[in-house]
Amino acid sequence: MISTKALSLLAAVAPSIDTCAGCNAEDAREIASVIARAAQAHEHLMRGDIEAYRLAIEVAPDLILMDPFGGVPTGAPKSDAHWQRIGRIFQDGRHSDFQTLGSYRSGDLIVLVANERAHVAVGALPVQDWALRVTLVFRRDAGSWRLVHRHGRSVGRGDQPAGSRSHHAGTSRQMITLQVWVLAGFVLAIWAAAQLWFAQLVVYPLFARVGEEEYSAYHRFYARRIRKYPAARGSRWIRVHRR
Repeated sequence: MISTKALSLLAAVAPSIDTCAGCNAEDAREIASVIARAAQAHEHLMRGDIEAYRLAIEVAPDLILMDPFGGVPTGAPKSDAHWQRIGRIFQDGRHSDFQTLGSYRSGDLIVLVANERAHVAVGALPVQDWALRVTLVFRRDAGSWRLVHRHGRSVGRGDQPAGSRSHHAGTSRQMITLQVWVLAGFVLAIWAAAQLWFAQLVVYPLFARVGEEEYSAYHRFYARRIRKYPAARGSRWIRVHRR
């Protein structure tokens, strides 16, 4: 476990904004200790060091975890293997930052509101800037502060560094380009399906009915008429004589 001296040092250097307005000395010490653990746990997790993360922060068995990307809330990992899978999600984390925006204590509960930032590879994505705003709720169980709730969401552009904003702008352009290509592919698929439908319902039955020789003559006749009367002027109608 982390020593009391180390926790005090981490609490002193962890950036914060009025972390405990109106707290008494005891509450301030407890909150500072929890903030230090949360900051250290965030740094360990971004490096994929799940064992160090588990030593820095205790998770309650009834944890409620709400993913920043939505979906159904989940609970605490049920096994060491599950913890290891979580650790493998994060790789090469650098420049980890835990900025406390506010903190509150009521009895055996401590609530932290913070910004978490890091330059890290998440899953199959390349290394990039990530920024989350999180709400952490800790409950004191048998003298230890355990995490019972975590809710994160992506931080808006106005809360991010310039480098992060430029990254998200590039990502938005990539998404728009991808959507255009998907739409073009959909239109092409519809056009191809329409050609097949026309061939099966019109061309093939007509070919079968009139025969190869007569169908070829029919095609040559109308092809000549089209070439003979090109639409040279926008107001001129193309006249095609019936046979």
